[in-house]
Amino acid sequence: MKKLGLSLFFTAICFSLLSRTALADEELIQQFNSQAQINKDGTVDVLEIIKYNFPDERHGIFRQIPKVKVNEEKKRFLLSFSNISIKNEKGESYQYSDQSTKDELYLKIGDPNKTITGLHTYVISYKVAGALTYFEDHDELYWNATGNSWPVPIKEALVKVILPDNLVPDTYCYTGVVGVNTQNCTITNQGNSSLVKAQGLGVSEGLTFSTSFGKGVVGVLEPKEDVPSIFERIKTILIGAGITVGAFLWFIFLPLKIFLGWRRDKRFTKQNERIVAAWFDPPKNEDGSLYTAAETGSLIDKSIDFRDITASIIQLAQKGFLKIHVDEKKNFSFERLKDFTIDTNLQESEKDILSGIFPSSENLVEAKSLKTSTKFAKSITKFKESLSQELAKKKLFENDFTKVEMNNMGLGVAGLVTGNLILAIAAFVFGRKSAKRTLLGVEKYSESKSLENFLKSQDEQLDYQAKNQMFFEKLLPYATAFGVEDIWAKRFEDLKLTQPDWYDGNIDNTILISSLSRNIGRTIGSSVAYSNRS
Repeated sequence: MKKLGLSLFFTAICFSLLSRTALADEELIQQFNSQAQINKDGTVDVLEIIKYNFPDERHGIFRQIPKVKVNEEKKRFLLSFSNISIKNEKGESYQYSDQSTKDELYLKIGDPNKTITGLHTYVISYKVAGALTYFEDHDELYWNATGNSWPVPIKEALVKVILPDNLVPDTYCYTGVVGVNTQNCTITNQGNSSLVKAQGLGVSEGLTFSTSFGKGVVGVLEPKEDVPSIFERIKTILIGAGITVGAFLWFIFLPLKIFLGWRRDKRFTKQNERIVAAWFDPPKNEDGSLYTAAETGSLIDKSIDFRDITASIIQLAQKGFLKIHVDEKKNFSFERLKDFTIDTNLQESEKDILSGIFPSSENLVEAKSLKTSTKFAKSITKFKESLSQELAKKKLFENDFTKVEMNNMGLGVAGLVTGNLILAIAAFVFGRKSAKRTLLGVEKYSESKSLENFLKSQDEQLDYQAKNQMFFEKLLPYATAFGVEDIWAKRFEDLKLTQPDWYDGNIDNTILISSLSRNIGRTIGSSVAYSNRS
């Protein structure tokens, strides 16, 4: 029996030590004691004793108390606080700063130049005026004793409410976060006072009580109604107007602006275009030089894709900067033929592609290695930027069309995120093609479109041009950019080809040459996808 007693004794000691160790490791309010004494003049004296445990170094605590109460008519009333005092359990004053706002009493308690750990006690007292509510048949104090702003749990909360003159209180209590009124609390009445108790309050959970008593016992001390000043009213009106205008701009004006921009360009192009069935040359610059295949293709559809890049590679091969090799297994590679960095006749976009294919001193590059090449992926991005800037410099568009597309895509994503489906649809459907062409842009667009019509035409009257290899090779990059290389090659299928300087592979017929652009296009398509993921 003696051994059993000793065992229980040591077990109790161990449990106590473990509990203290757990307490030391957890930041919490060990106990929140509060007393609210209702005075005859209608004020309330509040005393709070907060025992706060700091496992880590801290400067102190923040005490936040609402200064606003709202009645059933949603009117706001302001409470007033006075006689604020903050001390420790020895009666020594704490250093604190009052950072209150109109809506909240905000006390920052602690020395900013000193840190503390362990269990500390804060004794806070203050007087409140305007806290009572006066009904027809009774008066009442409704008070959130602990508040709901604590970022730590409260192990135990005790509140004592004291009424004047031996009145018998009628008290109710509520616990939980803001908006939740559970009653995990107990009430004990003792004469003219009530003792309210709650345990195990979680983070942001508080203890609130209401105590009602007969009329005519305490003075009527109504709180001041929160009537906004003329400046606050103007501010509210301006904010409301701003929200209204912003909503109008976001949900109506922007989608309409994008659609009308697309429609305006479509009508402008339609009114000024001069498209014919047979146009045998690409558009020309002022100096007589031809637009590149990539420029011509993107001028039509306001897009830069893998077909434009493929067309550029074939055209650069024809210009003598590289040679395309195709083996018996249809694997192809690119051979550098001359230094492209010093050539002044090349456009920046063409140099971007060449520097992506040949990033180092290597003179022979397998095409399949470009599929996952980071350097080539970056060169594709640069190619798109340079090409769109070149078209803008030639004054074919009022603005850089890729920037217009990117801006509208950004608006589309923002529309999806904010639930603005009208904006998202307008941006994704019309915004991608809403960049406005200039009059010169429409002229060159017409020439490009007319060339496309010729390249894909099945009209036998136009076949008289399809009789020589030079003509076939010249327009092959443009057919590739338009995506009609197969149609173009089929018109030359009876032509006996000789080995061109830019190509090393089987050239039994033009169909094999056109398949070259498809094979390159698949590789470039993989590289574009890799570029987008990167």
